[in-house]
Amino acid sequence: MTENRKAVREEMNELPEGFKMTELGPIPKEWKIERLEEMVSEIMSGEWGKDENAPGLVACRVLRGTDFAEAEKCNLSKVPVRYVKLPPYRDAS
Repeated sequence: MTENRKAVREEMNELPEGFKMTELGPIPKEWKIERLEEMVSEIMSGEWGKDENAPGLVACRVLRGTDFAEAEKCNLSKVPVRYVKLPPYRDAS
């Protein structure tokens, strides 16, 4: 455990109502911690998308390697939002 996380645990004698302590520190009780690879529905390369929304496009966040340090702290404020066309539906069967 890093020193920072250890200090947070030691400082927190009581958690606010609705929070639980985790290995990352306090989080809302209804949240769970998962690996990024479990949360990402698709990894794409090459398609950067459009700057603005248009018919047939959907918004998505583009998590770049340079965003990982802030994303680890749950800060996605600088992760770009781009607009891409969804691929045709693919039957999984």
